[in-house]
Amino acid sequence: MDPEPFEVSEETAAVISQARQEGRRVIAVGTTTTRVLESLTVEGHRVRPGTGRTGLFIYPEIGRAHV
Repeated sequence: MDPEPFEVSEETAAVISQARQEGRRVIAVGTTTTRVLESLTVEGHRVRPGTGRTGLFIYPEIGRAHV
């Protein structure tokens, strides 16, 4: 799977992080969104803002950790 570009603003990262902290669900629509959120999650539930390319490959046997 090729790396894909992404951009997550500070505002978006804060909204997602707040939802996780409150125990609400975060639903990623599409594989690129899932890969980006998994790549940018730090300290358990916090999503950091950023731009770049994600080359993360999500294997079925490993599953998702944060989304």
